[in-house]
Amino acid sequence: MIASLIYTFLYLYAGVMTVRFLLPRHRPLSRLWLGMSLGLLEEMWLPAIGAMWFTFGAEAHVCGAVILIFLTTACWFMRDRRAPAEWDEKEDALLRQLLIIGIPLTILAAWLQYTHVMRVDEAGNWRVGQSTYGDLPMHLSFITGLIGKKFPADYPFYPGARLSYPFLTDSLSSTFCLLGCSLQAAVIIPAVLMMALCYTGVIILARDMTGGKRTALLAATLFFLNGGLGFLYDFDQAGGTWTTIDPNAPIFVRIGQTVSGWFATVGERIGHILTGYYKTPTNQPDPNNLRWSNVICDMMVPQRTLLGGWCMVIPCFYLLNMEFRPRMQDPANKGRGLILLGVWAGALPLIHTHSFLALGLASIGTICYDMIHGDPKALLQRRPRWEIMLRYMIFGGITTALAAPQLFEFTFRQSFQNGQDASVNYELYLWFYLFLALGPVSYAALCRRIVNGRQNGLSGRRIIPVIILPCIGIAAAVTALVLFVFAFTQEFQGEGFTTFQFNWVNNPSGRGMRDLYLWFYIKNIGLPFLALIAALFDKNPRNRRIFAMALPIILAAEFVRFQPNEYDNNKLFYLAWLLCCMIVSDWCSRLWKRLDGMRGRHFLAVLAALVTFLSAGLTIWRECVSDYVAFSRDAVEAAEFTKDNTAQDAVFITGTQHLNPIDSIAGRDIVCGPDLYLYWHGFDTRERQAEIAAFYEDPEGHPEIPEKYGAEYVYVSSYERGSYDVDEEGLERIGLKVFENHEASIYRLAGADAKK
Repeated sequence: MIASLIYTFLYLYAGVMTVRFLLPRHRPLSRLWLGMSLGLLEEMWLPAIGAMWFTFGAEAHVCGAVILIFLTTACWFMRDRRAPAEWDEKEDALLRQLLIIGIPLTILAAWLQYTHVMRVDEAGNWRVGQSTYGDLPMHLSFITGLIGKKFPADYPFYPGARLSYPFLTDSLSSTFCLLGCSLQAAVIIPAVLMMALCYTGVIILARDMTGGKRTALLAATLFFLNGGLGFLYDFDQAGGTWTTIDPNAPIFVRIGQTVSGWFATVGERIGHILTGYYKTPTNQPDPNNLRWSNVICDMMVPQRTLLGGWCMVIPCFYLLNMEFRPRMQDPANKGRGLILLGVWAGALPLIHTHSFLALGLASIGTICYDMIHGDPKALLQRRPRWEIMLRYMIFGGITTALAAPQLFEFTFRQSFQNGQDASVNYELYLWFYLFLALGPVSYAALCRRIVNGRQNGLSGRRIIPVIILPCIGIAAAVTALVLFVFAFTQEFQGEGFTTFQFNWVNNPSGRGMRDLYLWFYIKNIGLPFLALIAALFDKNPRNRRIFAMALPIILAAEFVRFQPNEYDNNKLFYLAWLLCCMIVSDWCSRLWKRLDGMRGRHFLAVLAALVTFLSAGLTIWRECVSDYVAFSRDAVEAAEFTKDNTAQDAVFITGTQHLNPIDSIAGRDIVCGPDLYLYWHGFDTRERQAEIAAFYEDPEGHPEIPEKYGAEYVYVSSYERGSYDVDEEGLERIGLKVFENHEASIYRLAGADAKK
């Protein structure tokens, strides 16, 4: 473990020093947060680059460290020579805010990670929480399966298909494993660090985006303790329900009928929330259509790719605000922050594609706002729109240059079932980028022409193009989106990754809305959604610019389904909501000041807080006490035997269960994993599943199946015995039983030695 911590500290220190060299005039805590985030970004990427020449082992990590030293040295030569910004009273205030919000949330994060990531009980079983029961085994398979592989690697549970899922957050944990950490520690340590950086980043972002001293605390609380009005369904159904009839109960009461009966009923319902599987007020798809899951419990803890994406996209939002918001810009920095933003954004696709998409959409929003609301007189002065557009083009050019290889070689491949090569559609993608760039480029050319003019004002003949060309740009972007979506839906006859679908999960598969449009968002988001609507009526340029960032994300998520799993659009919605929380917190702060002197305003504040955060509080309580067995002691024993006694590149035939110790713990490839993952990644697994079933039931009659996939071992556990009519006697005749306990047996096939 010590080696992994030292290696990580090297990256964190290099990241902090890089930010110190490039952005010395940013505030101290901002530099520290940015630097640590940058260090993690480099630790994700640089060993992965090394693994493109070597396998993902010691050589790749030495190569990554060499590249890190080179990059940090290069940043020293490019450094901004001004003295760094010093600590002041504003930093004291921010530190207090971090202590009030950041520390408690980080402690909560550490507890949830400890209890939810393969906690070993006294019997030797590996336990998880409610939210990690489904997702964690997939991430464990990436973490253990990437070790020793050359990048780009294949899916560990679908060998033969390139791993197109963003994997760099998981490869970060693979680094910890390689350098001596246990599997549990390799998952927990970087996750807690990333969650702490997310909490810190939101508070710092809110400080710079909002106008009040306490708005940063409120914005962070609104985002991380998101809930809604779901508690109404759990306690009263917004109208009263009868308790469950128990013939042994002495009395039957309606909610609120008597004090004793009311408390008994509330206790029962809280118990139902705390013990039921996904019965929390924030996550009840059926029957209540509650889908606004709490971001800590249901997103950041179980969805490691999203956590890595948020840890990296929040600094990008910060830099986007600092580099393009007029009063935050630092011309003396000479574009260093702009270049850093472009590089950071370009590194996002293989960390989290949704975060990359959200950042791109937010950038389009800021471009439109800055172009429309810029001072017309500035076109003939020293700060023309052309200059603004040029900065956006530099940012976009760097980002596109770095992101395009990732999108073409990984992301777009995932958009084709069974991992088909996406290169045949390169022409489509080039047309997509051409249309997308048409509007901004033409607008920039117009601005430059006006700047070079000699007139002192804008004539009507010149004003008309200024109004029309943004419309052309928007039309070009929409055309690109239509081409993009149409191509995918045509390719798979409606079964592709991307298709049009209005109103997210409230309109499942486009079959019709379950709730009224506004009521769906009101009950899921709660009072903050109403506050956002009210805030948009204010003429506040800063908040309108923030909403201009959020609006393209909202529109994209509301009208386009980007994956077969329509629920995954929430990964876009939440980042839009992060920006909206800045607006809501600022509006609430001003409302509070306007109510100064009003009797009862503290009571209203407490009531509003109760309604806003009760659902989140119950959800977090439920997650803190959730406890499930993922892998029994015997299953872990089988996995440990596999890891110690089989080759790193060995392939196993197993069942398609998602709790698969061979795949998740031992890190060995299996012929076919569960549809719980593979279906949503675009794969049709029916052929492999049929072959696996045929082999288990008649291994002697199907020797071609293990040969087809290069399988050397067969795993038989209680799952396989329950799912297939396993012919274990036949397996013993064609192979050798090398392991057996109460849970599982492992057979080495007779031809395995010949394959080496």
